[in-house]
Amino acid sequence: MVCSVQYAQDYPVLWMRIDRSRQSDGLPISTGSTLIIRDSRFSLRYDTASSTYTLQVRRPYIACLKKKKVK
Repeated sequence: MVCSVQYAQDYPVLWMRIDRSRQSDGLPISTGSTLIIRDSRFSLRYDTASSTYTLQVRRPYIACLKKKKVK
């Protein structure tokens, strides 16, 4: 599964892993261009030309959820 956010310089990007049974308990995967968790299933790229963050999940069990925080 590949998830991406374009125009990432305009707002903070935080990828979260959400357990469907306990949605109030989220686990941060990354912030900006930095992976927070050590899990080989996740990889993160940043393309400066398009200002796009791309999170790749191998053996995905999570869905891509995007939230934009307005400045």
